[in-house]
Amino acid sequence: MGLFTWLGFKQKGKHIPERNIDEIKRICRVLFIDDHAFPVIDILKESGWSSTGRIRDVESLDQHEIRDAHVIFVDIQGIGRKLKFLDSTHKRNWIDRQAG
Repeated sequence: MGLFTWLGFKQKGKHIPERNIDEIKRICRVLFIDDHAFPVIDILKESGWSSTGRIRDVESLDQHEIRDAHVIFVDIQGIGRKLKFLDSTHKRNWIDRQAG
């Protein structure tokens, strides 16, 4: 019994193939969006998650790394600057500058 069947979801004409963990590791594209590199990316690659990568910042929500990823981990501080997003520290500084 698959997960979707177990949860009570019924499929209309589309069969989702059962996959083992090695297939999932090979197929699944994992993306980290972070301005700092950290060891978990290398650990995942060494563990067989071959399609794991990192980008420093987001230039567009339509860029291919984001569109193609199945799983995305996002560091919420320090990224999004190219899209003019501000984290709480930058927002506070901006508000202080606007106030006077």
